[in-house]
Formats: sequence, C-alpha cells, structure tokens
Amino acid sequence: MPDVMITCPACHRTMRGAESIIGKTVKCPACKTQFAVTGGPAPEPEPVAAPIAEEHAEPGGPQSQARAGPSTFVDYLVFRRMITPIVIQVIFWIGILFVLYVAVSLITDSLGSTKEQVIGNQKIIQKTEFSWRGMLIGVAFFFVGPLLWRMYCEVLIVFFRMNETLTDVRHGIDRLRKD
Repeated sequence: MPDVMITCPACHRTMRGAESIIGKTVKCPACKTQFAVTGGPAPEPEPVAAPIAEEHAEPGGPQSQARAGPSTFVDYLVFRRMITPIVIQVIFWIGILFVLYVAVSLITDSLGSTKEQVIGNQKIIQKTEFSWRGMLIGVAFFFVGPLLWRMYCEVLIVFFRMNETLTDVRHGIDRLRKD
C-alpha cells in the first residue's frame, strides 16, 4: 500500500502515513493540532546524480567552465597558480634531446675513428678502436637517461601540482559556501 506525505498546516511538519488515512482527521504529534488529511500518494524520491569527475568531464561542460572562470587569471597574478610546471615540461624536452645527443655521441665514439693532426711539418695519425665498454655505456644512457631525467622532472613538478590541487579544493569550498 503506497504511503502519503502529510504536512501539518500549523507547524509545517512533514510526516508519512498510510493511504487509508486520506479524508480522516489526525492530530500532529509535534503541535497537537487536529487537521483533515488530503492528498495523493507520496512522491518517489528522485535519484541523486553523482557528480562527474573532473578528468571525465566533457570539454565545455559545467566542470570545465567552472575551472576556466575569471579567477584563473587572478590566481596567476597572486601566485596561487604556478607557471613553473609548464617551464619544467619545456626543460624536460630540452633535457631529453641533450640526453639522447650524449648517448648517440658515446655510441659513435665507441665505434672507433681515425684523426689526423698536422703539427709543424709532421703529420700525426691517431686511430681509436672499437670499445665494448663505450658502446654499452652509450646504449644504457640512451634508454636509462630519459627515464631518470623524467623521474627527476616529475619530482620537481609534484610540488607545484599539489599547489594547484589545493587551489582547486579552495575554489570548490568557496563555491559550496556561496551555494
């Protein structure tokens, strides 16, 4: 049997009762006022939609609009948002190019070469032979170097990401206080 919602006309307390009391007189347990019950079945509670996580939000959706508000520029001006993470990313890619250049240089130097020098009237020829040690160091540097450089840059950027996350939390709390 469906329930009905009953509201006391004097104290506005809302109660739930059986459908069979429609048309009967009841007494409010809070203020003791007697009144006639009218109305239909109680409305079904509406399901509460879970908030969309920020990383799953669609571009241009409500979450992205909230983050891209006018306070982002102000946050940069008052040093709540940092530009250093972007700078670290640029330095990361420059560092990757440097690490790969050094690795390739080590590998090519290990292959051996011939150098000619002229000192005065003498011509000096200098030969270097293939080096397994240089080759292994170059190959290891080629694969391990970018990984280590990435880890170093991630450690640096973590502190700035914590700052951005705390700023997002602060804005979320401010929005909740306004609502």
